[in-house]
Order: sequence, then C-alpha cells, then structure tokens
Amino acid sequence: MKKFLVSVSLVMMLLFSVSPAMSAPITLVYAEVNPLDTIVGHIATTFKDAVEKLSNGEIKIDVQAGGVLGTEAQILDGMLGGGDTVDIMRISAFALSSYGCQKAMLLSIPYIFRPRNRLL
Repeated sequence: MKKFLVSVSLVMMLLFSVSPAMSAPITLVYAEVNPLDTIVGHIATTFKDAVEKLSNGEIKIDVQAGGVLGTEAQILDGMLGGGDTVDIMRISAFALSSYGCQKAMLLSIPYIFRPRNRLL
C-alpha cells in the first residue's frame, strides 16, 4: 500500500509540475490487459479513485481494461514509439525482460512478496 501511495503521489507531482495552473480537468488513459474483476483490475480502480480524489477531480483516469487496447507488448511498443493513445499502464515485470531489463525478472519469483490478501 505504501508503494501504491508513493506512485500516486509521484504521478500527481509530475502532472502539477508540468502545468501548475490547470483550468480544465485532464484525462489520462490507463491500459490494463486483465479484466477489472481481477486483483490487478481492482488495483487499477483503486489507483483511479485515489488520483481523482487527491486531485479534487482535476485529473481523471480512464481505465481501459480487458486488453481492449492490445497486449502488454503492443501497448508498451506504442508508448516507447511515442504513441499518444496510452498514458499509464501496468505491465508485468517479466514482460520488461524483452526490452533489456533482465533484472526485472527477479520480481516474478514466486513467494517473494506477501500473500495477495494483504495487498489491498
């Protein structure tokens, strides 16, 4: 939960530092390849709610779940290629190994983190 709050805080600081006097709410597209009724889907919804609450509605998150915007590889390729369809995505650590981040595979080791019921 602490990492989640730090992530939300960093996103908000970044957004507010770019445009300190925002007049209209901005909308960011969050890509999620899994359905909303999964654990990562719940995390996406919780992230959306937290950002919108902490920004007093000035930042809206449009969660596109269920892989409607493509696979992890397709979305990441689009983001790295400068595409503007997706602003935020949750990607599995193992998928980053295809992009030269070999140490990211360490995050996929089973039983290295607490049980899922302690995540939220």
